[in-house]
Amino acid sequence: MELAQLFNRMTQTIPEIVNELSNRAAIRYTPHGVLLHVDNGSPVLGVVHLDTVLNWDIPGYDSVTDTVFGPQLDDRLGLWCILDLLPSLGIVSDILLTDSEETGNSTAQYFQPNKKYNWLYQFDRNGMKSALYQYHTDTLANTLESSGLPVEWGTYSDICMLSGLGCAGINIGTGYYNEHMHTCFARLSETRSQVQRFAAFYREHYAVKFPHNAKSAMCSTCEAVYPESLAHCPRC
Repeated sequence: MELAQLFNRMTQTIPEIVNELSNRAAIRYTPHGVLLHVDNGSPVLGVVHLDTVLNWDIPGYDSVTDTVFGPQLDDRLGLWCILDLLPSLGIVSDILLTDSEETGNSTAQYFQPNKKYNWLYQFDRNGMKSALYQYHTDTLANTLESSGLPVEWGTYSDICMLSGLGCAGINIGTGYYNEHMHTCFARLSETRSQVQRFAAFYREHYAVKFPHNAKSAMCSTCEAVYPESLAHCPRC
């Protein structure tokens, strides 16, 4: 059942996903692609990007090692975690589905919610560690560490574009490796373990506000000043 769900998520087209969620999502078409918001009445927002760098028509699977193969695991593995695995554990957050993350122009930048969130998360990271980007504080990092979700340095994902929401974001390591390559694979034992750890973290902290005050950043190359929410210099 789980494997069939994952293979379905890996091979769905973006229009098919939009159609699946059309009866419960607010859909917006932006200059960089589609943006969908599903309001499930949660104070926490899960984020996932639908675009991929490469695709296989048929993903691979090794039953001996419980390993899935396919370059679209980034971030269709995250889609599976948020739409299928977490709800099976009773975790139903609000969801933001984006496009163009892989080109650095995530449609998350167009998100303007009519509610406040306590914190954001996504499953869009290789390995088993988390990234906080501009949201790093000792309090949040230590809280994640104590929940079995250690933190390391990261560069970019959708949540980097959401500084203006006033809350922190977390990107959870999802157990995939060699992203953006035909050799990409995921150890599903690691994925399930990370989802279980996150589910425990969510149950304990969903009502806790992890605040973030957006500020300006300066480009180290051209010294232009730009909003932190852009995640990278618009000139460079």
